[in-house]
Amino acid sequence: IYSEYYNQLVDTSEKFDNYLSSFNRYIRGTHKDAWIKRLNESKDLLSLRGEYTALGFDESKIKDTFLSFIADPDVFVENKNKLFTKSELNSAHNLFDNLEEHPLTERQREACVYDEDNVLVIAGAGTGKTSTMVAKAAYLVQRGFARPEEILMLAFGKDASKELEERVCDLGYLNGAVIRTFHSLGKEIIGCYENRATNVSVLASDDA
Repeated sequence: IYSEYYNQLVDTSEKFDNYLSSFNRYIRGTHKDAWIKRLNESKDLLSLRGEYTALGFDESKIKDTFLSFIADPDVFVENKNKLFTKSELNSAHNLFDNLEEHPLTERQREACVYDEDNVLVIAGAGTGKTSTMVAKAAYLVQRGFARPEEILMLAFGKDASKELEERVCDLGYLNGAVIRTFHSLGKEIIGCYENRATNVSVLASDDA
């Protein structure tokens, strides 16, 4: 039975190592949680390492990447993402230098490369939020992490939405990305759900 457990552990570690080798992108929180759930059973198998050693099994066949992740998923993912981010910032250097009139700042570049499930960027007026949104879309498409039609870009006002649309149109490879205001998208969703056109209430536009 220990031989069966050992072989299962080696097989799981090899599959995880191979999967990670081909996973050339930012590791999101949802990725990490899914891996933890999938590898949870392996913790019990690893607790029997003393028995494997006593029986003369070759523990070197259990991959280091697998062991490191099991030992501390948070630290493992943080270190992997640091290396990935550094590599991506270097690879996309020319894109971020030449996409806009002025090169993107270091923090803007980081906002483009960080591919967590949710990324919050807080910035004042005129600091380049629109430039960062366009650059992020360009980065995702050029790196093959997303197709243009999978990208939705939202703005509060019509002017900002129009500016976004103009900048995206200047980049032919972003054709297909959807640019809307929050209100227009909301109206479309409600209209689709209710199967009829929607109108903004007079309460929203009448100063009185």
